[in-house]
Amino acid sequence: MSKLIESAWNSYQRQVLPTSAGDIQRTETRLAFYAGAAALFGGLANGVGDEDEPTADDLAMMDGIKAELDEWREEAKRRAARASR
Repeated sequence: MSKLIESAWNSYQRQVLPTSAGDIQRTETRLAFYAGAAALFGGLANGVGDEDEPTADDLAMMDGIKAELDEWREEAKRRAARASR
């Protein structure tokens, strides 16, 4: 079975963490990454209804998550652009 979060962490680590990052920075960043994944999973697991089909509330929650991640992605792009100057 594929480990989705581990795969995402490995990608994040390669693309975001500087090669000069020390063990403590890598460990703490990994902890924060997994904490974010756990928080998202908990929100999804507790927020989605038991119905067979998604409800309006389920869809609104997913839209909210997408919007928040889209905002974060744009901020990350801006930071990366500034850092590469």
